[in-house]
Order: sequence, then C-alpha cells, then structure tokens
Amino acid sequence: MRIARVHVEAELEVGAEIALTQAQSHYLKQVLCLKPGAALFLFNGREALEHQSILVSSGKKLGARIESVTTVATESELDCEVIQGLARADHTDWMIQKTTGAASPSAPASKAGAPCCPQLRFTPA
Repeated sequence: MRIARVHVEAELEVGAEIALTQAQSHYLKQVLCLKPGAALFLFNGREALEHQSILVSSGKKLGARIESVTTVATESELDCEVIQGLARADHTDWMIQKTTGAASPSAPASKAGAPCCPQLRFTPA
C-alpha cells in the first residue's frame, strides 16, 4: 500500500502537530479515503527529509502528528554518460541544453534558426 505524501509550508520537527489546509484535508479524507490514524509523509521542500506522520482529527479539521524523520536520497546512484555523434552546431546546442539543464523555464523561446542555448556556443572544427 502506498503512503500519501503531503507538502506543508510549516517547519517540521518530531512531536509537532501540523494543521492541514482545507484542500489537503479534502484530498486525504475524501479522495484517498484515509481515516484518522493513517500513516502519511510530510515534507516542506527545504530539507531532504520526509517526516513520518499519523493523521489526527480534531472535529472537522485534520492534522498530522510527526512521529519520526527519514532522510531522502536525492542523488541518483546510477552513473550516466552522454554520447553524441557529429551534428550541426544548432543541434549540438540543443543536446547540451537538454543534458545539462542549462535552459531556465523563464527564458524566452528561441526564434527559428537561432541557437536554443545562446550561452553555450560551439563552432564546428
């Protein structure tokens, strides 16, 4: 059985009881059909930790009581190699952009014929 993961903005520490928002409560209670006492993980996105919690109910509101902390491995254990054959310069720019994550989501889209990643320039030998 999968254990639900819930993102919260609060600081998380063992023993604390965190109040869940109405949307989180609806999702856990109505969509996932969890009952008080069910296990779930809380995380705040600032730390590489998952906080194992128990769902608690106080009237119509749901909360979570943090029982313990688990460290989450964020790095892949797999080695990765990128091998590319010869290509045109604009294709090389695109390949490097995709493999390094050099493009930011806020960067404007490139125009037709312009290199996809202007900060990485390669000239064919």
